[in-house]
Formats: sequence, C-alpha cells, structure tokens
Amino acid sequence: MPHFVRARAVAALAMLGAALGVLALAADIRAAEFDLVEAHTTTAEHPYTLGMVRYAQLVRERTQGRVTIQIHHSRQLGDERQVVEGLQLGTVHLTVTSTGPLGGFVPEMNVLDLPFLFRDAAHAYKVLDGEVGRELLAKFEAVGIKGLAFWENGFRHITTGKKLIERPADMKGLKIRVMENRVHQAAFRQLGADATPMAWGEVFTSLQQGLLDAQENPIPIVSTFKLYEVQKFLSLTAHVYSPAPILMSKKSWDRMPPDIQKTVLDTALEVARVQRQLNRGQEEKQLGELRTKGMTVADATPMAWGEVFTSLQQGLLDAQENPIPIVSTFKLYEVQKFLSLTGHVYSPAPVLMSKKTWDRMPPDIQRILLDTAMEVAKVQRQLNRGQEEKQLGELRAKGMTVIEHPDRAAFREAMKPVFEQFQGQFAKGLVQRIVDTK
Repeated sequence: MPHFVRARAVAALAMLGAALGVLALAADIRAAEFDLVEAHTTTAEHPYTLGMVRYAQLVRERTQGRVTIQIHHSRQLGDERQVVEGLQLGTVHLTVTSTGPLGGFVPEMNVLDLPFLFRDAAHAYKVLDGEVGRELLAKFEAVGIKGLAFWENGFRHITTGKKLIERPADMKGLKIRVMENRVHQAAFRQLGADATPMAWGEVFTSLQQGLLDAQENPIPIVSTFKLYEVQKFLSLTAHVYSPAPILMSKKSWDRMPPDIQKTVLDTALEVARVQRQLNRGQEEKQLGELRTKGMTVADATPMAWGEVFTSLQQGLLDAQENPIPIVSTFKLYEVQKFLSLTGHVYSPAPVLMSKKTWDRMPPDIQRILLDTAMEVAKVQRQLNRGQEEKQLGELRAKGMTVIEHPDRAAFREAMKPVFEQFQGQFAKGLVQRIVDTK
C-alpha cells in the first residue's frame, strides 16, 4: 500500500475513534496514582488530539494504570499562553502547543519561528529529534516546565479573503493575524504587511467581520476550524515550519519515580512519529477538501536566485543586494542602473566538510586539510578584493552609476533595531564580542 494511502487510512481511523477515545480515557481514570490534566486549544479532530489520545492510551497501558491523562481539547481550559502558565502553577499537568507563546517563557525557542529555517519536514525532524531539540527542551526546566518531545503543527501557509498571495509584494498593506510571537510579527512587517497579534479564539469572527484580511496557519488548522467559510484563497507559502512541543508541569514530573518518568518521556518521543504521520495524512486529504469547499489553492514558493534576473527585468522587483562579483558575473547591470556601495552586510563563505569524511581521515591528513584551508583563505580574499576593484570599473563602463559614498551612518542607524531585536537569540555576548574585536 502506498505511503500516502496508509497515512490517510491511519488518520481516518484515528479521527473516527478520537471522540470516543477521549471519553473512554476519562471514564477509565478511577484511582490512578498520577492523574494528569492535559489541555490544548485545537479541536477533537486535529492531530494534536489524535496524538494525545494515542499517547494517553500507551502511557496508561505501560504504567499498568498508574498514570492516566484527562484530555481537554478546544480551549476548554484556556488559550495556549494560559495553559502554559498553568503548567508552571501546577493547575495543568500536560499540554501540546504551538511555539507561538513559548518565546515568552524560553526566548531561545524563537529561533524555530524564523522564516524558511527548515528545508523540509525531514530536515526539521532531524534537528528537533537531535541535539538542538534536546537543548531547547532542556531550557524549559528553568521556568518550571519539563520538555518531553516535539510533535508537529506543520508548515504554515497564508489564507486571504480578497486576493491570492503569489509573491512578497502581494503582502503589502495586508492586515494579517499572526501569533503572539515577535519573530512572526517582524517577518510579516518586513514584507509590508500589517502584522496583528491576536488570540486564536478571536480570529474567525475577525475574519468574518472584515477586521482582518488574512491569517497564516498549517493546513489542518485551516480545515478543522473551517476557515474556508471566511477565506477564499490559500497560498502554500510554507514560510515557517511549526513544531508542537509536548510539555509537562515540572511539579508533576518531579513527583513521579524514575521508572514512570522514563515511560512518560520515551512514549512522548515514540508518539511523535505517529502524530507527525497523522498530520501529514490529514494535510493530503484536507487540501482536496478545501478545494471542494471552494478555496483557490496555489503554490507560492520562495524566490530562487535564478528567478531574480527575470523579476528585475520584468519590474516585479525594484532592487536586489549582493557583493560586487555577483552583480558583475550575473550581468545585473543589464537590468539595474544604480549601485550604492552601502556595505551593509559582510558575507563570509565558510569552507565545510562532511564530518563522516573528516572522521575517516588520520590526524596528519586532518591537520593538512585544516591548515591549508586557513592559508588559502588569505589568497581567496585577496583574489576577491582584486576582482571587486576591477569589476567596479567594468560596471561603470557598462553604464551603471556607482554611488561610492552613500550615507552609511544613516543606514547603520536605521538598521540598529534589528540588532536589538535579535541579539538576544544568540550566545550571550556574542554580538558584542564581534563588534569589539579589533
């Protein structure tokens, strides 16, 4: 049976039993040693709930009834921020949540909301199930929360009521609901959109009343919350991959003996694979259903470098920014008249090697490769500088006007808020150490 057919079958069966599963789990709680209250904001049909039903069943079986989980979906116990705060207080014991509010508890979590950070789902899984994911989850302990695993919300896409979004310029002036997440807000404001943070419970009505033009979410959210009733267009931008961390109150975690902790943690990691499969299966099925419901669905992929020349030529873009050798070798002088030497970013070019290849080499060979790469760095930089000087003359000869002394101080001052906004996302003091290096 093909993978997508299996995925759809699993999703269909899980959805069929979801509501009954929640009720059965609630009825079977009896006198458990650890009776956990779980809460999340999505509907009974959403993969969050389907995954949680499976998780609760396995935990109950594997602990022989010592641990039971009461599932509360559809915002029964509050919105995401309220539920996460409940973990800290111990009034809620378990949740699966979007990353939206989590930067307010663990600032480093904001890194996962950077646009186009992950190439695809496989890339995201490798990062989140590996060392980086474990480090991020570990940071929750400092705020009274135990991070268990990363489940999935999915790649986020843009829906609109009046026009299809096909390129960044289409976002200008659009009033779009975003999560209460400063990285998302900054990203959409960069595109000229009116990025409006809003609690999820208010979004449908705001779209219906025209107070919002657009919103962005993974396909299962668009479908299960029936956004097709208030939005006509779906652009498959896949601009952010949204994981869904499963988190536990540290107070609840600390009360459990080591054997129970191991079962709870291992099962959360195991169910991550099941929940992701359910999510992918739902996406495939729901895309077809959204088209049937009247939504216009279109791809809107990030612009590849090969498209830039044509877009400049056709007037779809006003400008681009790159080092001088790129401007020259790609003949951008044919479609751009002016070159301002702003020097706004220095772009290094790291030389990287496969760690597997490196580890197979004896130490003497490793040493030669490393030393030679560092030595050739001086030569390559000199070649680049020499090329820049020559090419600047050629660009003038081709008719470009070169502005040698733009107001760099004004550019620096205008971009200063970017430093202030993102320097906290990096290792402590890293930005200042770079700036202070003489």
